[in-house]
Parts: sequence; structure tokens; C-alpha cells
Amino acid sequence: MLRKSGAAVLGVDISQDTIKKAKQKYGDYFATGDIRTFQSKQKFDMIVCFETIEHISEYHEVIQNLYSLLKKNGRLLISSPNKRITKPLIGKPMVSFHAQEFTPKELTFLLNEKFTVQGYFAQRQQPRIPCKIARSIYGKICRPQHRASPVVTKVHPWNEGRYFIVLATAK
Repeated sequence: MLRKSGAAVLGVDISQDTIKKAKQKYGDYFATGDIRTFQSKQKFDMIVCFETIEHISEYHEVIQNLYSLLKKNGRLLISSPNKRITKPLIGKPMVSFHAQEFTPKELTFLLNEKFTVQGYFAQRQQPRIPCKIARSIYGKICRPQHRASPVVTKVHPWNEGRYFIVLATAK
């Protein structure tokens, strides 16, 4: 979709097999690399980092490296599952291969050293329920993850998304 809109794109993944398949299907716009250490001779106007940061324990290294890859005032579009919704009351994230998940506030705090947050978007919005126990009961009874729209929209003040996206500009 990004290429079709006219953007110059480079997709990066740590899995050589994933990159091989992507090149076969979409062309030679992909490279194998670790998000913590990937380097490029060129700086980027924008980096889109979806469904990644929650898989990596060294998330501070990820943010530092993404910042180093951006041009001054470059933009970062980054997503995460919303820990307030996806994490059980106690213990680790429900998805076993997630190292951690964030709330929008936690990811914003992490980004604030290098970035200025411009806005938030959400996917699968549902009512904001402050009480963890009530939120857990609501999730079990209403199963919003199965009914809510996967469309990405601006965050409504009374809702929160199962997944959220932060748009930030490099300082």
C-alpha cells in the first residue's frame, strides 16, 4: 500500500525466510535486519513500526535505533497492543511471544526523550473502563475483540483501542 501511494519503501525483518517470501511476492524492497541494530546509509522521512516493539525486551534499543534512522523531524508511526486491555490482571501478556505490552501513556513516556508525540489512533475501540476487574468481566462477557472494527480511527475520549498507534516526530 505504501509503494502504491508513491512512497519509496524498505521493509525490514529479522527472519530471512520472511524477507525471501516478501521479495518473491512484492519485489526487491526488503532487507534482513534486527530492529535494535539495523543500519542504513540513508535516513528516512518516515518509519512505520507495526506489531514489533512488543516482541523485543530491549525496547529502549529499538526506540534509539528508530530515532537514529530518521531524518531530523522525521516521523515515526508505531503500534502496540494496549496492555490495559490485552494483559490479564496478573502475570505476563496473554500472547506468549510478547516480551511486554504498553499502555499509550507508557509508550508515550518511552518516546518522549527523542520524539514529540503528535497524535494517537486506535484499532478495535471499546468503552474505557477504569476498574481492572470490571474491564476483565466486560471483556469476558461482551468479547469486544471479536465484535469491534479493525478500522484505525482517532481515539474517542470515552474509548480506548485494543491496539493503539502513536504518531511522533523526531526532535
